[in-house]
Amino acid sequence: MSPEQADALIFDASVTINLLGTGMAGRIVRLLDHPVTMADRTFREIRRHPINGCDHAGELDELARGGHLRIETLNKDANSLFFDLIADDLDGGLDDGEAAAIALAVSTGPSTAVITDDRKARNLLARRWPMQRIHCSIDILAVQKIEASLTRPITLSNEYISSVWGKAIACVLELGGGGEEGRVFSAFWC
Repeated sequence: MSPEQADALIFDASVTINLLGTGMAGRIVRLLDHPVTMADRTFREIRRHPINGCDHAGELDELARGGHLRIETLNKDANSLFFDLIADDLDGGLDDGEAAAIALAVSTGPSTAVITDDRKARNLLARRWPMQRIHCSIDILAVQKIEASLTRPITLSNEYISSVWGKAIACVLELGGGGEEGRVFSAFWC
């Protein structure tokens, strides 16, 4: 089932950073059928950890002001689940952004989709809540109208590519070029 068939898309920190790193996050999010939702804890995590040299806080704020990004506070049950998910008894627990996304989705119901690239979070979600929908960055980029709109190659900075987040974006075909400005990638989906 594709992400666009979910009632709501709940982004975690890794996916948000990956989409921001494309330089086209606003365009991508605006092409989705409904606004993206983030837990307030996830939103604050992104704002604390921007990719060097980019103003991701401003871009996220613009998406929120335009109604394309909703920030939700965890209710009591979701907040309790959040603290369980970050607890050390889960082999170190999940990061705040991933835990908040899962808690928000689980408290909302199985018709929502968690969008995460974090393997530990994906495995935990699939094991504990097998009916909950799970997708990743590539699934968002592969939505037909998003993929069709990618008419130019995505240019990523060398710094971004060498980062942990840049390495998390998989299934892209390197075309070369870009020199000091970065390497050029084509939208190639697996």
